[in-house]
Amino acid sequence: SNSATKYDVVTGVQGGAVNASIIASYAKGSESAAASRLKTFWDNAANTELFKDWRGGLAQGYAFEGGLYNSSPMEKFLESELSDITKMNRNLNIGITNELSGKINEFTQDNILYGSNLTNALYASMSTAGFFAPVDAFGSDYYNGSAIWNLDIFSGVNKCLKRHAESDVVIDVILTSSSHLKKVDPSKNTTLHNAARYLQVSNYYASMNAYLKAVDSFPNATFRYLVAPLRHFPYIQKPLEMSQDEVDEIF
Repeated sequence: SNSATKYDVVTGVQGGAVNASIIASYAKGSESAAASRLKTFWDNAANTELFKDWRGGLAQGYAFEGGLYNSSPMEKFLESELSDITKMNRNLNIGITNELSGKINEFTQDNILYGSNLTNALYASMSTAGFFAPVDAFGSDYYNGSAIWNLDIFSGVNKCLKRHAESDVVIDVILTSSSHLKKVDPSKNTTLHNAARYLQVSNYYASMNAYLKAVDSFPNATFRYLVAPLRHFPYIQKPLEMSQDEVDEIF
């Protein structure tokens, strides 16, 4: 593996928290194996029903449940899919949002593998408020950390600063949003189309703002690569609803 990608610290939000956790479970020098494991995870996710309709359909989800869809299959998938992760080999930071307090609950390489922490933290990380109910764990209700930040650059840099000077810190950022917003024709949009478009626009600006804030806050660090798709990812009406062809296109 190229030494340029032998990261000491990895962070992630939403689905990126899963990616970060998988990468952190591999030792430096095993980046190719980690990338293959990431592809396997998302291949399996694309071929698994990660959520389902409530028995009473969207009306039940809207009026009586915490989310439009029942995400219980996702919890079982994560338990099974990530059962091979037994050790963290890099510094890690992921965060989920406490619905009651509005604060972030962070997990690191030191506590993510305690008990069911890994499954619960990543289940919450993949739970988008409104679409899925908050996850009942850690004595409260949680959904993904994007309510607080879309990019967790600060946690990664702060871990590096405990052992290195700011001028020695090199940062790469990988976005799932394109480097520019695509224009769309909303005339035939359904409610779910509009919700998905809202998330697309919101995530784009939140990510850009977080990146620029980090650049301003760490002027002596090297922000080396900002990686974004050259083309827009396939338009997904519902979170995590991807086909195998769409996963192949992304990777």
